[in-house]
Amino acid sequence: MNRIALIAFVIATFFTATAAFADEVRTAGPYQVSLGFRSTPIYSEETNGVRVTVVDGQGRPVEGIAGSLKVLIGTYGRGQTLDFLPMTDRPGGYEAVFIAPSTGPYTLDLRGDIRGTAVNEHFDATSGMPGVITHGGYDYGSSGAFIAYAILIAYLIGIAGIAVVMLRRRRANRQGAATAH
Repeated sequence: MNRIALIAFVIATFFTATAAFADEVRTAGPYQVSLGFRSTPIYSEETNGVRVTVVDGQGRPVEGIAGSLKVLIGTYGRGQTLDFLPMTDRPGGYEAVFIAPSTGPYTLDLRGDIRGTAVNEHFDATSGMPGVITHGGYDYGSSGAFIAYAILIAYLIGIAGIAVVMLRRRRANRQGAATAH
């Protein structure tokens, strides 16, 4: 029984591992700025976040600049400017939370300054960012759906395995009790 549980765990761990998109890294004066999304793929009508991390020339996190940077996120000529808030779990990290109202190719413009150094950087799908936001909801033919199906099947096989073991034990106990009389 322990082998079945171990195998199910290994299969579930393998199938739930997901590839993460790397942040886009730029240089602004003596600072290194990396920008990316909280989670990818990005779906419309679901909460996500634009994350920026700033370090100085020695790789030390730059803190206390949340109010001096903004991000303009937009598509098809429409956009919204978002303020960054400090991230408690990432020194030098800031996040602007958003809900994409529609699907389409999005761009990000990081604007403001870092301790007097001007920042005006443009990010889109051609610069390496995952710039296309897809419809919220689920595409049952996608690789993510395949992973969900695989996990569900592994779970159901595990439950069936437990049920078989329990029934065999119960049957063995009944037969042992019947032969003892």
